[in-house]
Formats: sequence, structure tokens, C-alpha cells
Amino acid sequence: MIRLFCLILFLFGAEARAGFQRIVCLNPLLSEWVAEILGRKAALQRVVGVSEYSNHPDYLRGVPEVGPYPKLHLEKIASLKPDLVLASEEYNLPEQVEQLKRLKLNVISVKKESFGLMEEWIDSLGKILGESGAGAEARNRWKGLRKTLGKNTGTKTRVFIEIQHRPLITVGGDSYLNDALESVGLKNVFSSVRAGYPKVSIESVLSADPERILILDHAEAPVELAESKKDWTRFQTLSAVRSGRIEMISGDDFARCSLRLLNALKGLRSRHEERNP
Repeated sequence: MIRLFCLILFLFGAEARAGFQRIVCLNPLLSEWVAEILGRKAALQRVVGVSEYSNHPDYLRGVPEVGPYPKLHLEKIASLKPDLVLASEEYNLPEQVEQLKRLKLNVISVKKESFGLMEEWIDSLGKILGESGAGAEARNRWKGLRKTLGKNTGTKTRVFIEIQHRPLITVGGDSYLNDALESVGLKNVFSSVRAGYPKVSIESVLSADPERILILDHAEAPVELAESKKDWTRFQTLSAVRSGRIEMISGDDFARCSLRLLNALKGLRSRHEERNP
């Protein structure tokens, strides 16, 4: 019994020692999930650097920025003396990750997020942080909220998602957003494109004839957004235009595979069911 007790103390002590005290997150999704796992108090104490646009939770706005995630300020990162640098296999440039490793920094690259596999992704991040218990709690929050979306059993509405208007960029099949939208009864008209965020032509959208158009609302570009919605109304042959189903959705909520995404999907599903009883 004494040996078992000592073993338990050793295992819990090992995880506590693994808890990193100076963490830098190299993209907004990682920043948000690290804060979710650690909680406000620990995150403010232990997260010493974040990438640009790490704006949720709000308190991360006060953490030093290390540049936009496609082009990081490596000297700034090194100057923060992190004991853990979290990078993303999808969003961060491999050459910059390698440069950070050459600076003898402890860099761990996290796999690309997947809507259907987020429980495993959250668990993995918790273990990397040395916070398996807190990671499991965050995973359960995701799982519980995910269940509230229910299951879609009806006919899916064909939807076009606009990420950017000029050039026209949408969501392809290799994006968490593709699966997220399908979970609430929406069929992405470009799901067959094996890319995350492909450029497409106006002609290809007209050919696909979506029944609904969703435009990501980026707060920093209100004029462009107004022009975007106006531009689509010119194409009277589109089913979405004829039925008046062009909608702005929060770019901030839908741009990351986070708990906020699930809440935003619930709202989207409600509006979908109101139009398709």
C-alpha cells in the first residue's frame, strides 16, 4: 500500500513538474485553447507570448504579441525566454519552426484541428501542457456542448461560404468548417475541393447555385463587407439571391475551432430550422 501511495505521488508530481511556466502560442487557436485549459489565473501567469489576433479570451489582449502567425518575430519569441513554444503543423511556417528549434527553444508542433476529432486534439494539448486533468475537463466541455447540436437527419441546404471577397476565397473539404457546417444541416458546395481555403471563381459559384450564402464578417473590413453583399445581389439567377438568403456571420466565432464555434453553430442551426421546418 505504501509503495502504491508513493507511486501515485510520483506520477502526480511528474505531471506538476512538467507544467510549463513560460508558454508562447504561435497562433490564435492555440492561444484560445491554452487559456481554456489553464483557466484565467494560470494563463495570465504562464502565457508570456501570443501571436497576433489572439483576442479571446479578452485578457489575452494584454499578453505580449510575437507577430502574425504566418510571419513571426523570432527574436521577440526568444527574448521572452519560453520553456514551451506551441506551434501548429497547419498554420505556422515549417522554416520558422525550424529556426526556433535551432535557437534551442522547446518547440512542439500540434497537429491540425479536425471538427470530428476535437476531443482527442484537446486531450493531446492538455498532455503537452502537463495538464491532463484540466485538458480532460476542457474536452468534456467541448463534448457536452457538441451534443447540444444534436444530429441532422433532414435534407442539407447547399451553402457557399465566403472567407474573402477579393480574391474570392471559400471553404474546401479539408477544413474543420466544412464538417462543422454539415453537422447543422448545411452542405458546402465546394466540399469536393481537397483544400482548406481555395480560391474560386464567380462562375464556379454560379454553376454550383448555392441556396444560401454565408459571408464571414471581419470587423476590420466593414466597407468591403457591404460591397460583398451588394455584389452577390447582382446575380439574380442564384437560388440564394432569389430567396434572400445572404447572411453575415461572425468571422471571429467561425474562424477558430473553439467552444465559441459550437455556440455560433447552434444559432446557425436555429435559423436554418426556422427556414426549413
